[in-house]
Amino acid sequence: MTPHTSLSSWPAAIVLALWLCFPLLSWAQAKQVQDAPLAKVNGVAITSGMLRQEVHMLQLEMAQRRSPLSSAEINNLRNRMVETLIERELLYQQAQSQRTTIRSQWVAETLDALQERVGGRARLASHLSAGRISQDELIERLRKGLVVRQLLQGDPLRGIRVTQDETRRFYDDHPELFQGVEQFRARHILIAVPNPNDRVQNAAALDRIRQLQSRITAGTPLSVLALDHSDCPSRSRGGALGYLPTDQMIAPFAEAVASLAVNQVSDIVRTQQGYHLIQLIDRQPPRPIPYHRVRVKIERTLRWDKEQAAVQAYVARLKRQAELIR
Repeated sequence: MTPHTSLSSWPAAIVLALWLCFPLLSWAQAKQVQDAPLAKVNGVAITSGMLRQEVHMLQLEMAQRRSPLSSAEINNLRNRMVETLIERELLYQQAQSQRTTIRSQWVAETLDALQERVGGRARLASHLSAGRISQDELIERLRKGLVVRQLLQGDPLRGIRVTQDETRRFYDDHPELFQGVEQFRARHILIAVPNPNDRVQNAAALDRIRQLQSRITAGTPLSVLALDHSDCPSRSRGGALGYLPTDQMIAPFAEAVASLAVNQVSDIVRTQQGYHLIQLIDRQPPRPIPYHRVRVKIERTLRWDKEQAAVQAYVARLKRQAELIR
């Protein structure tokens, strides 16, 4: 169960991520010279340069998640992103007024984590260059992001709790979210092909698997042949793999397993590992996931929702008190 994953819910999710989950969606403070002002927050300008950097950081974040955004999707989010820049500026100004501080060590640790996430220091430098963001600007944005997070961990979020009654009620009220998947118990023989592009290896492996297939057709149990001939570690168990859902199997293997009747042996199946003969032993229909296995995820989701609502209410109050020019 993963909250806020649809396109329609991105703005809300992005806003809270920007508030709470720095750094990748981080503070965009660009050089303001020659940048057109888009809004002012208590006299502080939100500029087009900030928005350009914000778009770049958002594209980087979504690419890291392997969910790149199209130009149309970015355009649809621009107004929300400007509003987010306004809200973050309000939060930072509030943090300054309360003299909120952080440790320099936290900034360094956040920078290290960001570098690791994007693939190293050189990769990060490349991303920053593409977005016209200097290293000093990045560090300052990380610092501001951590200051805002420290602010929010105070009064806005301090009293938020999720009770066991709430998590249990959510589980009972949404059974459709906790349906398991069909499980398959299979055994197989693998004749490995170390180099899939080697014609000689392929031909030899295919010849071996065909001979084993003929012996199974003649009545020799697949489990017996697996003990002597399979190249899979499961050979010691007669090729037995235990119960697995298809999403934990290689695609051609999964398709073959799902098509078999119980005790039926497949035709020869080719995967990146080599050639297989597969026997389905049992299949179990989907069963509800037990409450104890999802309780923590439910609690995390409900806490996320409560925190988002609390932060939105806090920012709404700051907006009412601020001088905003759009």
